[in-house]
Amino acid sequence: MNVAASRPPVSRHLLANALGRGWTFLSIFIFVPMYVHLLGVDGFGIIALFTAVSGIVALLDLGFSPTLARELNHQRRSVQEKADLLYTYEIAYAAFIGLLVLCAVLVPVDAFSLLLSSQDMARPDIADSVRLIFVAAAAQLYFFFYVAGLLGTEEQVTGNVVIVAAGIVRSAAVVLPLWLYPTPMVYLLWQIVFAVVFAGVARFLLYSAVRREAVVSKPTFRLRLVTQNLGFTGGMFLVSLTAAVNTQLDKLLVGRLIGIGALAEYSVVSTFAQLLVFIVSPITIAMLPRFVRSVTCNDVQELQELFSVAYKLVGAVVAAAVGSMIVFGPFLINLWTVNKFSVDSIAAYSTPLVVGYALLALSTVPHCAAVANKKLKGSMAMSATLVLTIPSYWFLVGRFGSL
Repeated sequence: MNVAASRPPVSRHLLANALGRGWTFLSIFIFVPMYVHLLGVDGFGIIALFTAVSGIVALLDLGFSPTLARELNHQRRSVQEKADLLYTYEIAYAAFIGLLVLCAVLVPVDAFSLLLSSQDMARPDIADSVRLIFVAAAAQLYFFFYVAGLLGTEEQVTGNVVIVAAGIVRSAAVVLPLWLYPTPMVYLLWQIVFAVVFAGVARFLLYSAVRREAVVSKPTFRLRLVTQNLGFTGGMFLVSLTAAVNTQLDKLLVGRLIGIGALAEYSVVSTFAQLLVFIVSPITIAMLPRFVRSVTCNDVQELQELFSVAYKLVGAVVAAAVGSMIVFGPFLINLWTVNKFSVDSIAAYSTPLVVGYALLALSTVPHCAAVANKKLKGSMAMSATLVLTIPSYWFLVGRFGSL
């Protein structure tokens, strides 16, 4: 089979990813102010906590999603083996999700004091919501598992259609029930229900994509397909652990040590800075499957050319955006939130957050190349920084607050 001839055009994938990420970008700017208006600053703090917890809970992925995405696009695997691999990984994944939900339901509510200040834990509305936060995070994790498979198999148009459809229902349509019943619990219940619904849709589409190439028999559970990738999966887990701690622990500690109101303010600024990663993500999402194809077809020259083009493009986008976000960021955030957060209160720490996420955006293309080659030693070595990161966050947030 001529692999090059069978590839979908990169331009179509870039456009699909741009539309998918564009919706994410747009939904943040449209609906976050609505949530703040309907729920108040403290109520929005619960949503901010849900976002932070979702990032930490993503650790329970254990590297399964990126491993699945890579292996489903491996050019030397048969269609039957890909179907068996998908079935095997989803069974293992369902076990993790079930365990997480069970723990969230059964654990004593006092255990969540690790995430909330004593003043916030004393409020019944916040204490009741925190259990649902973990269930909603688990449901969202389940949804993204199948979406990762779709994107990894170069079904990026389909994957982004699912992302946008789910986003419209979960981010936009939720405004109506929140308008009628303005409580964080309504928001969280809505997220749980529709994350599960769209996970089912994504699962159906992923199996259809895998089986499209040939007729296959009923997939079977084959533990070997998991164990033969344990090294790579473990490496991806450590990389995810480092990323989750570095991008979410600050938010969790701001909420725990300062309060839910401070978390709401800090989360809004952090969300604004993350747009740097969002705007380059269409490039990295489109390039990763191409990197995998080049690696598994032993086409080193093509891999180098793709890497060079992608990295220069990401660098140009970040360089163009970061300066204006540093200069005008606090004023834009103030305008965006309709004066809910003052320019002076957020200006002090908006610049370091923008610079930090700019550096994160620049690292995405090299990381994709490392994933495609299954060479994660450098990223795993960086995980050793967690020994310093975790106590440093605790000390610095407790001593200097959000700044």
